[in-house]
Amino acid sequence: IDKENKEILLSGISAEAKVVGYYDLNIKVNGDNQMVMLFLEIYPSLQTPYYGEAKAVIAMQAAAKFQPGNMITV
Repeated sequence: IDKENKEILLSGISAEAKVVGYYDLNIKVNGDNQMVMLFLEIYPSLQTPYYGEAKAVIAMQAAAKFQPGNMITV
């Protein structure tokens, strides 16, 4: 993890986010785990929602959780 990400992990807060898009990057990690780009609408507590994106590696068994329309914690 680089310095900027460490600072975010130390000072950031979790929020709920709606998956609005999901793009498979065609990269497999440790077998069949997919690397994907997630497009998110993030709902921080007591703040205005905003859009963001994140790369993530997800297990095949968890792929349904990250489909558009689902809510996740970020």
